[in-house]
Amino acid sequence: MKISMKTKGILSVIGGCLLHFLVGSGYIWGTINIYCTSYYRLLANSNMTTSVAVVVSPISDLIGSLAMFLTESFTKKCGSKGAAFISTVILFISTLACSFMTN
Repeated sequence: MKISMKTKGILSVIGGCLLHFLVGSGYIWGTINIYCTSYYRLLANSNMTTSVAVVVSPISDLIGSLAMFLTESFTKKCGSKGAAFISTVILFISTLACSFMTN
């Protein structure tokens, strides 16, 4: 089955939007920071403040920026689809693991 260039273009735009929905969630930390801080303060009875929790976003950006250097070699070894699949699995496992960290 041959896919036309127009269909490929539409699929690319849809894929880009879906990817933005996934990766764009990284920018929401500034909005939910106060709620997460309150949750951990209530759950762990800790002295966590928003000034402590605000460091999450810069660290996340730093790790993402450093990981970009590995992208080209990773994609050459695994191929585009393999790299996308492995990255998605890593993102899923990381998010799942964070849900178990309560202290």
